[in-house]
Amino acid sequence: MIKTKGKFILKKTNKDAVQQPYMLRINIIMRFLRQLLLPRHASKIQSLRALAKQSGQLSNFYSSKTSNNSGFTLIELIIIIILVGILAIVISPKIEIGSFSEDTDIMQLYSDIRYVQHKSMVDGGGWSIKLDGTNKKYTIYDNNGNVANIPSVDNPVKLKNKFSSNINQLYFDYLGRPDSDTDSTNNNLLNTETTITLGNRKILIVPYSGGIIVH
Repeated sequence: MIKTKGKFILKKTNKDAVQQPYMLRINIIMRFLRQLLLPRHASKIQSLRALAKQSGQLSNFYSSKTSNNSGFTLIELIIIIILVGILAIVISPKIEIGSFSEDTDIMQLYSDIRYVQHKSMVDGGGWSIKLDGTNKKYTIYDNNGNVANIPSVDNPVKLKNKFSSNINQLYFDYLGRPDSDTDSTNNNLLNTETTITLGNRKILIVPYSGGIIVH
């Protein structure tokens, strides 16, 4: 701004020309500080740079690990499947499949004997079960001597294992006691224990009381 004859006249100035002295001064001050501080603290600055570099490498390492561990690769899955197959081949011969089959058969036979006993008590006696252990089957008969219609089970019932029994056909009277025929009015109840053997398992039918025990 210039004053001429009582008037003020604005004069345009070059911004670069105004800012240049300030920038020059700042550059000079920064160089001075660099020369002053670097000789004293060079070791500290280098250690800080090394620490920063190391922390950056670690962060990159863990980030890469995190991104790489998001799932299994195809090769890893194939290796796992192969290992599981080898374990199955080694362990499976040691598992006794036969014992599971025997348990299933013995529980099926026990359940059907209880069913025959219950039906005899409901219908006034006469229901029976005919045992054919050589052919792995047994047949359930109603109080009229006919092959009974059992819900959800085929009759005769076929098992997977052979079994033996000290009686061929087991009857129950109207009180659920083991009987020797379909007539519940006569006095011909079984006086000996009925034993059915299947593998290492047994079913015992107690005379007079009609208790059924599984061993």
